[in-house]
Amino acid sequence: MEKVETKKKKKKKDKGKSQPRKKPTLFAKIDKALSNETFRFVMGLFFSLVSLLSLISIISFLFTWADDQSLIGDSMITDSFARNQVGRLGHRWANLLVSELFGLGAFIVPLFFAGVACICFRKKLRFSFFRMLVLSLSGAVLFSAIFSFVFSFTPAKHIFGEGAGGA
Repeated sequence: MEKVETKKKKKKKDKGKSQPRKKPTLFAKIDKALSNETFRFVMGLFFSLVSLLSLISIISFLFTWADDQSLIGDSMITDSFARNQVGRLGHRWANLLVSELFGLGAFIVPLFFAGVACICFRKKLRFSFFRMLVLSLSGAVLFSAIFSFVFSFTPAKHIFGEGAGGA
């Protein structure tokens, strides 16, 4: 009987005190935004579109890189026409990924964006974003090194501008 009375007294004391509200942290705000279904759906669509456009621009770059090399130094305002299927922006994006960074290992980048889109569409995550990021980056660098080594023995050392392994 005494235990019940002391518990009631403690509850009354706790109700009387007003605790100051804590200002939500940045991580709490991000967590709240990521739990919003509409936000997740829109971000999933965005990353799906980025993945698709990246894949199309990289594939198109493989066939049109020599024709579009004159566009690298030009600003975006000029009237010159890019043969890349995604346009001048697609050429610049694919040139960055293939010629400057990863070479043919750049095909992992659209897979990464597709994985991010899958994460956005799912409620329960089976894999971590950071794990996927590390695996994608290490895979792109590994494939870049492999392609650079393999193509160093062929006459096509300078294919795609800087070579099959990137710069």
